[in-house]
Amino acid sequence: RLGPEAGYRQISRNILTGDELSVAALRVIERFDLLGEFKEEPEKALAELKEKACADNRRDILYALAELSYSEGKRTKNRAYYLQSSVYAYLYLFETDLDEPVDPYDRRARVAADLYNRSLAKALSFGKGGEVELAGRTASLPGGELVIEFDRSGFPWGVNRYSKFLSADAYRVRGLERNRNQGLGLPLIAVPPVAPALEITEGQVPPSLKIPATVFLRIKGGRCDAAHGEISASLELYYVYDVSEIRIGDRQVPLEMDLTTPLAYSLEQSAVWKFELAGFFGKQETSGIFFVQPYEPGRIPVVFIHGTASSPARWAQMFNELQADQRIRRRFQFWLFIYPTGNPIAYSASLLRDSLTRVVHAVDPNGEDPALNDMILIGHSQGGLLTKMMVIEPGDRLWNYLTDKKLEEIEMPEKTRTLLQKALFFDPLPFVRRVVFICTPQR
Repeated sequence: RLGPEAGYRQISRNILTGDELSVAALRVIERFDLLGEFKEEPEKALAELKEKACADNRRDILYALAELSYSEGKRTKNRAYYLQSSVYAYLYLFETDLDEPVDPYDRRARVAADLYNRSLAKALSFGKGGEVELAGRTASLPGGELVIEFDRSGFPWGVNRYSKFLSADAYRVRGLERNRNQGLGLPLIAVPPVAPALEITEGQVPPSLKIPATVFLRIKGGRCDAAHGEISASLELYYVYDVSEIRIGDRQVPLEMDLTTPLAYSLEQSAVWKFELAGFFGKQETSGIFFVQPYEPGRIPVVFIHGTASSPARWAQMFNELQADQRIRRRFQFWLFIYPTGNPIAYSASLLRDSLTRVVHAVDPNGEDPALNDMILIGHSQGGLLTKMMVIEPGDRLWNYLTDKKLEEIEMPEKTRTLLQKALFFDPLPFVRRVVFICTPQR
């Protein structure tokens, strides 16, 4: 008697949790008297089992092939076995002319999904940095080939913008809670070929930002095609903010997504950290609204405005948690404002006001998106004061704090007069619906 924990470990063991095969896989190879052969000549045993899978319509044979292939991949370090494991895990989950449908409560279904994802990572990744090979090619399988065509149509950028992709699974995240949406596919970090300089293009995704993607291997053909080494596949790349699930036959299948690791990778040694004090001491004048994803009509903008000696990077954990909520992600989009915090508050507020107005007009010049009129601003500390100045109507009260003379009565360069007019005399922005203050010195 060892207690329930030991019993559970025995029930749930599989090749992903250690070096032992699951009971489900062992049951299949023992049924065909292949256990001894698999230990002595695993390639021959797998070839025989593939033929059995073609002739026999029992779904459990496909599961066994996926786990046994993964086991051989671990033993030999041969990526061809991992690729074969992903093929058979896919067929176990989606082959239709088998003895019984997949039971979502069956432990094998859960493990098959993990086998597919883990096998895909090991089959496509190379090098210590987890770089992933995304290209059409003819890949080797044990005893055959897999003809792969590469489909980039689900990813809105070309190779000039994103040509390097890293497996998110190859990295450990620190400083952020790692949020993961469960499904199928290999989560990726899309890395642009630019230096990590602080470049802000107003109303766009910064050129140095790393973004989340997922690659999915769609198998074309059935178990007999796989048995004879004459099978093909489509390697499909998706931008997960646009596509969170795909259709396979008559089923909607969620994509596996990692939204945190690309964010953490973007912040690692980012130039944005140097901006914080440089902007406060007047050595950096970068300002403007930038996006973390392309503008999405119909989604309400949430704009983050940072505080003194700070930067948009300080919103990382809040943004990470908000985007992890699928209902929030479907309804809202997130924008960030960056500005030098050593400037006078009224001047920085005028920069924010102008930037918001320009971006709203740029993304929706005809005023067709009602979601833009529900904009939410969230300001921290000094950023809260800037936020407040987007929704108040001060009249001449701000000016009267400075002097009892009228603006037009004071001699000054016209450029200075225009600047003061913009900074101290303004109307509330009509498209801002709600403001949120965090640690803001309102008095």
